Amino acid sequence: MLLSFKLRNYRSFKDLQEFSMLPDEGKNEFPENIAKISDRLSLLRTAVVYGANAAGKSNLVKAFYYFRNLILKGAALYPGDKLSPAYDPFRFSNETREAPVIFEIDFLLNNIPYSYTLSLSEKFILKEELYFEPHARKALLFKRTKDTYTFGDSLRGKKAVVKELTASNQLYLSNAAQNNMPQLTEIFNYFRNLLIPMLPLSAIEKNYFKRIFELLESKESPAFNEKFKALLTGLDTGIKDFRLQRNPDGSLQVFTIHKMLDSKTNTQNNAELTLEEESLGTQRLFVLIGILLRALQKGRTLIIDEFERSLHPRITQYFMELFNNPTTNPHNAQLIIATHNTNFLSRDYKLRRDQIWLTEKRKNISELYALSDIQGIRKGIPYDKWYMSGRFGAIPNISFLEPILKRDM
Repeated sequence: MLLSFKLRNYRSFKDLQEFSMLPDEGKNEFPENIAKISDRLSLLRTAVVYGANAAGKSNLVKAFYYFRNLILKGAALYPGDKLSPAYDPFRFSNETREAPVIFEIDFLLNNIPYSYTLSLSEKFILKEELYFEPHARKALLFKRTKDTYTFGDSLRGKKAVVKELTASNQLYLSNAAQNNMPQLTEIFNYFRNLLIPMLPLSAIEKNYFKRIFELLESKESPAFNEKFKALLTGLDTGIKDFRLQRNPDGSLQVFTIHKMLDSKTNTQNNAELTLEEESLGTQRLFVLIGILLRALQKGRTLIIDEFERSLHPRITQYFMELFNNPTTNPHNAQLIIATHNTNFLSRDYKLRRDQIWLTEKRKNISELYALSDIQGIRKGIPYDKWYMSGRFGAIPNISFLEPILKRDM
């Protein structure tokens, strides 16, 4: 599970900003939205991120995405390769445009907290640190400053060998996983399998579609297949069933099955459509159902930009409820979404103040803050109406356009 994520000097985030899934202990609304991990630690199950266009919410998702991508591919870089797009500093200041980009993530794996920090320039890893807290005390696994390394007593395996294999623009964590250091392979696999940031999906995003198709086809998990069908047919799409087909050329195809009424004989027959013939919302729903169910099944943290695109608000509300409900989310999966949809702020969605995050841009610099950080915001007020009125900030300022538009053409 994700505890927190910090970033500095990445795209529109010039100064240090922190996104946190730690609940505000002073807020007591909707306790079911909190996963109690231990007597010392509880975490939020869901969060939403709002902001005006270009305010920074998509940049937050990109930070997660390219930070993770660098970890997954950090052993494959050749000497001299650039570290972009993970290295993408704030460009509107001479102080920052060539300064280091910094990421820090705190997460929970097997009920043990970990903290991993990266500082990078265009072509070099300047700092890489990994700590953990196996016994409520922070301990070092490894740290490096450029090519100088320090290893903690808890780290086992061929540390020196991996050090020699790690180029100045490669990640030690990535090389350690590639060279079978068990402790660090487990951390690497957290980023590969449990932290899933997703940029906006196209109607049928090929990679995710292929994975879901193959999972359904393999019938590896009967419970997954059963729940997938129940959601696809139960969300008022008109679909009664579906079938999968592998074509001779190796392409994958889904056919949706609808009931067709013959008015003359008063009998019902099946009619089929290809998934491509369905609405964009239904196409996207097919992919999202698989992604969300897999996350609930595996206890993943999903971070999705434009989550609600092409979906009815009631469907997005239902998905949010699946993650906030301990019964349907027994493995403490997390869902974090960047959105413009103010329905998530309504009372029907039952979100706590610490689950609602806002991005606002001033002088091209993005700031990130939770609704619970704003003084005087009481439990139960109409968050959606207050947000649209501008009381929380994080909305576009377009009032200055009116005098211009009133002028004669």
